[in-house]
Amino acid sequence: MPTSVGSSRWSTSAPLALEVWTCPELTALIFQFQQGVPGSFLPLAQSLHMYRQCPPLLMDSFGVWMSCHTLDDLKRFCRLCLHLVSAPVMDQAAAMGHLPALMLLHTLGVDCSSRAMNLAAKEGHLDVVTFLHAHRSEGATTSAMNWAAEYGHFEVVQFLHRHRTEGCTKGAMTRAAKAGHLNIVEFLHFHRNEGGYRDMLHGAVAAGHVHVVDFLTSYRKQEPCSPLAMDDAARLGHLTMVQYLHSHRFEAANGHAKVVQYLLSNKSHHVLKPALALTSSAAAGQLKIVQKLSPFVDAKACRDAVVAAAKHNHFDILEWFHQERPDVVDKVRRKLYIQGDTSNVSTALARVAASIAQEQ
Repeated sequence: MPTSVGSSRWSTSAPLALEVWTCPELTALIFQFQQGVPGSFLPLAQSLHMYRQCPPLLMDSFGVWMSCHTLDDLKRFCRLCLHLVSAPVMDQAAAMGHLPALMLLHTLGVDCSSRAMNLAAKEGHLDVVTFLHAHRSEGATTSAMNWAAEYGHFEVVQFLHRHRTEGCTKGAMTRAAKAGHLNIVEFLHFHRNEGGYRDMLHGAVAAGHVHVVDFLTSYRKQEPCSPLAMDDAARLGHLTMVQYLHSHRFEAANGHAKVVQYLLSNKSHHVLKPALALTSSAAAGQLKIVQKLSPFVDAKACRDAVVAAAKHNHFDILEWFHQERPDVVDKVRRKLYIQGDTSNVSTALARVAASIAQEQ
């Protein structure tokens, strides 16, 4: 039977086509000239389209993708899908500190927002902040310096102060003080006039940042502080802070409110709430603080401290009370027995009592 012209053409071209499609290099070259998105880029393209009205989700999606792809991948994606690349993408590149990606997007004319510099400052990416300042006009907000101060990025704070006009708020010094960034607190004090919020000194005291408190009480005597700050410092075990406040007569240095005297002195109960501090310290497992506070409270406060320590399984504190105040522990156990208590408080007390009995 004679072969038709069409079938003859197919029989000769099929092997050639097969050779082309089985050659990876040639296939990749052909696809470079085709419209469409490669499979590896498809999830990002879908996310950028889906979350175009929700910048935070869009930024997260791009951040995840960029963390496992190269700059060349980004170049190719932009060549294929530049219409999907919007301001949040550039903002995220700035937040990640990915300067090459940021420069690429800038060259391609991609928009960004003030979030870019704000987030770069927050993460301490000085090179990105510098680039945005020199080449972009979106600027920043006061959040840039506030965040840089909070997270201890001193060089970024200096740059923003010297080269930008957005400034900061009282939050900058307040957050830096609470985080213990003395160099930033000093810089803001000597170079800016925003000051801090009313809880700044309280936060530094409660966090145990003696060096910051020393600076604030020396140079910013007008800053108020609540007596409860001492309770917070004691609860968190910052005994050095307690000793500092006593030895430096903190209540006189404040000049605004009568603050606590030395927690361990025999006059501490006139200023503090030692019962509250004792219970909080016991719950937090601060044995040294418990030992120092217990002489200044009554038996009821000691019983509350025993229960607090038992609830949190601080056996060293329970053992100390067993040895120093057995009457308090016995009364707590009797009360729990009468109430039919079966909680972990009774269990913890029984465990400590058995351990002490074995040692004896």
